[in-house]
Amino acid sequence: MFCPNCGKDLGIGARFCNNCGFNLSQGAAKGPDPDANTGELIVSVPYSYNE
Repeated sequence: MFCPNCGKDLGIGARFCNNCGFNLSQGAAKGPDPDANTGELIVSVPYSYNE
């Protein structure tokens, strides 16, 4: 079994993740909201290297 929050391997019968502390009785972790505006701007810049 793996932690739904961080993906670490969990021991049998684990109630909490030893890596991130996620409470496994809460169910699946909620990921980031894909519709949320994070304010990030991703820009691709062409790169050319000439010697």
